[in-house]
Amino acid sequence: MVADDILPSRAPRRFWQKWYGGVIFLRLALAYGLYCIATRDANWFTRLGSVHFQGRNACAFGIVLLSLGLFWHFRYFWGRCRRLEQYSAAGQIAALILLVLSLVILLLRVGVFG
Repeated sequence: MVADDILPSRAPRRFWQKWYGGVIFLRLALAYGLYCIATRDANWFTRLGSVHFQGRNACAFGIVLLSLGLFWHFRYFWGRCRRLEQYSAAGQIAALILLVLSLVILLLRVGVFG
């Protein structure tokens, strides 16, 4: 299958990866992503300092977080459930497409359009 070549996910089914990587990380990303979209205000902290987004840039950043959380959920939760494993690759690809598109929009808005 082509999806398995792109996103190999044949890893052992571990409890911690499934629940922390697939559920806890999803909830954190969803919570902060929805907060960024609702308030139109976001902060991202790095080793070099922090980046502050406002308005549509914060919404784009929130969508980046949502799609990243969905990707991890499809990979680590759905990929480790026997019933949902067959749909995991399609969900991962859809979340990656959304992630790339929203990241490109964010980079264009911040880098090119200021």
